[in-house]
Amino acid sequence: MQKSVSKKIIIGYNIIRFVYCWRNILSSDNNRNIGLSEIIRMLENNVTFTQAADSVLECITDSMDICDAVVMQIDRESDTMHVISETGNCFKDESGTVKRSEFVLCSDAIKITYEGNADTAQKGLLDRLGVKLSITVPILINNVKAMYLIVLSNDVQAVSDNKIKEYISDMALVLHGIAQSKVINNSLISSYDVLQKILDNIGSGIIVCSRYSGNILFENEMAANVQEVRDTIRECLEDVFTCEDVHRNIGASMERYNTESGLWFEVRFSELEWIDGSEVIVVTAVDITQKKKNQQKIEYQAHNDFLTGLYNRMKCEVDLRKVIRRTEKAGLKGAVLFIDLDDFKHINDGLGHQYGDILLQQIAAGLTGIPGLRGHCYRMGGDEFAAILFVKREQFEWIRRQFDGDIKYWSCNRIKELSISYGYVSSSECQWDSMKEISDVADIRMYEEKAMYYKKNGVDRQGQPASYVALYRLYTQILRINLEKDCYKILNWEETKNKKKQDSIGALSEWFHNFEDIRLIHSDDLVKYLRKTKIEYLKKQFANKKKFVTITYRRKEGDGYKRITLEIIPEDENSQNTYEGFLYVKE
Repeated sequence: MQKSVSKKIIIGYNIIRFVYCWRNILSSDNNRNIGLSEIIRMLENNVTFTQAADSVLECITDSMDICDAVVMQIDRESDTMHVISETGNCFKDESGTVKRSEFVLCSDAIKITYEGNADTAQKGLLDRLGVKLSITVPILINNVKAMYLIVLSNDVQAVSDNKIKEYISDMALVLHGIAQSKVINNSLISSYDVLQKILDNIGSGIIVCSRYSGNILFENEMAANVQEVRDTIRECLEDVFTCEDVHRNIGASMERYNTESGLWFEVRFSELEWIDGSEVIVVTAVDITQKKKNQQKIEYQAHNDFLTGLYNRMKCEVDLRKVIRRTEKAGLKGAVLFIDLDDFKHINDGLGHQYGDILLQQIAAGLTGIPGLRGHCYRMGGDEFAAILFVKREQFEWIRRQFDGDIKYWSCNRIKELSISYGYVSSSECQWDSMKEISDVADIRMYEEKAMYYKKNGVDRQGQPASYVALYRLYTQILRINLEKDCYKILNWEETKNKKKQDSIGALSEWFHNFEDIRLIHSDDLVKYLRKTKIEYLKKQFANKKKFVTITYRRKEGDGYKRITLEIIPEDENSQNTYEGFLYVKE
C-alpha cells in the first residue's frame, strides 16, 4: 500500500517512457540513449529524490560537453536557492546557496544565456561561475515553481543545437515526474498512516478490498487480530463476490451470528474512492450482541407469558394469521385448540394463589410435553390456554388422542385430579376468513364442554344452578334445540336494531325462516345457507358422529355486507338425546 502511486503519476510515467523510446529510436547518440533508458528504469525504483537527481545529472554530464549540471531548490521564505545535486564545482564558492534575486540566469521558462544575449548582470554571473553558457529550466511541483535544472558549459555552439534544448527539457520533465511522485507518495504515506491510526481506534472491524477483484488492500487492527471479526467479514465478502452482485449489497446491512464466539455482528458494505484513487469496497463489522440480547428480551417479554413461559395471547393472534395463510397455500390442516381448567376459582380460594400458580405452571409443562404441541402452546390469560397446529389430518387425529389420554393423568401437589374443558376447530370445517372467527368458534365449543361439566356437578363457577352463563359473554343469541321435535328454546337473546327477539319457544324450521331475510343474503352464500338450515340436513350431521355444523354467510347491511356465523353443536357425547343441542349466533 505504501508503494502505491496515483493514477495520474502512472499515466505520466507511461507518457515519459513513450517519449523517450520514440526519441531513442530517432537519435544517433548512443550514450544519451543508454542514459535515458537507465533513468526510465530508475523511475520504478524506490530511491530518494537526491539519488534520482544525481543519476539524471550524471546522464546529462555523460552525454554533453558541459562544466556543471545542477538542481537547485527554491526557498521562498528566505528568497534563496540551494543546491540539491551537482556534478561539477561551479557553485562551490557559493557554499551551495545563492540569493534568488541575484541569480539572473533563470526565468519562468527554459532560458539560454551566453555572451551574445547576456546583459551586464548576467555576464558578471557567468564570469563568476567561470562559464560562457547557461541553460536553465524551471521544475514545477503541484503547478508551483519549486526547482531549477541548470546546465553550465563553455560550448557556445550548443546554442544552435535544438536537440540539446529538447534533451535538457526532457531531463527537467523527468525530474518533475520524480519529484511529483515523491510528493504524492509522501502525502499518501502520511494520509495512510493517519487513516490507519484513526481506524485502529474505532470499535469496529474494517476491511478495504478492491471493487472488482475483492483483493484485500487494508484491514484495521480489530479485523486483523480478532478472529471472529475477521472470519465474519471474510465470509460476507466471499458471499457477495461469489454471487457477483456487489452493487446490490452496497448500503445494505446483514446480520451474522458467529457460532464459535456466540457473538452477533452487523456487516455493512460501502463504496468509495480509496486514498490512492482506486475504487474500493469498505466492509465494516459492528458487534451488536448486546443489542440482539436486548431485542430478544423485549420480544420474549412481548410474546411470552411470565408465569408459565408459554407464548401469550398477542403471539397467538400473530401465529393464527400465519396458519390461516399457510393452510390455504399448502392444503394442510390447521386446527385451534382452546383449553380451560375447571374449578380453578375454587383451587385458588381453597389452597391459595401460590398453589394456583404452581398448577398453571404444571398445566403448561403438561401441554408442552404432549407430542406435537411443543412450541405451539399459548396462555391466553387466567386459566385459559390454547394450541395451534398445522399438520396433516392423520397427524392431527393422533395428537388429539394423545391429548385426550394425557389430560386424564394431570395432577399437582395437594391436587389429585384435574378437570380440563377444551374445544377445537379445524380449517377443513369451513373457509375461515378471520382469526377472530376461528378463535370464537373454538372458544364456544370449549365453554359448551365447560357448561356440561358444571351441569354434571350441579353448579357453575359462581355456585349458581347449572346454566350456560359462561357462553353469554361470547354469543348474545343462544338457543337450545331439538331436531327430532323441530323445536327451540331461547336461552339468551340481545335485541339489535336489525333483530327483534322471537318467541321464546317454537318451531326451529320457522325460526330459521324468520331469523333471516333471504333477500339480504349474498347471492354466493344463499344456496349454502338454505341447504344447511334444513332440519333433515342437520339431523344427518348430528347422527353422524355428532359432527359440528358451522354456517357462515354475508348479510347486506348499508353499502356493504356483514358476516354472520351460526354454530350448531350437538349435546354432550354421553347424552342419549341424539338430536338435541345448541345454536349460537355471532354477528
